[in-house]
Amino acid sequence: MKKYIYLIIVLLIGMLLKFINQSFAYQECTYITKQLNGISTKNITKNLIGKNVTYHKFCSYQDCYNMKNNNLNEAINNFIKLQKLKKSEEYNIEAYIKGIPITEITFTLCE
Repeated sequence: MKKYIYLIIVLLIGMLLKFINQSFAYQECTYITKQLNGISTKNITKNLIGKNVTYHKFCSYQDCYNMKNNNLNEAINNFIKLQKLKKSEEYNIEAYIKGIPITEITFTLCE
């Protein structure tokens, strides 16, 4: 009789674990590359801050910046400094007024 009680308990625990759909060890994440229109360094933080998002890289046409950490504001400031060193004075003046256009961003979205 004890065998049947243990068997029923094991089956009930197994069914309970099967129907609990939450895993604490594994998260489902998706790696996404998104094309952006009308986004610049002036307004990117207003449009892209999200929960459970890890940013990896953003690009302005052919110039890309790989982020070291998930601090988007710090990465944008570093990207602007790099662009000032590489680009012409006219481009820098226009970028100061309008912002540097961001055409693509790569991030990981976890559920």
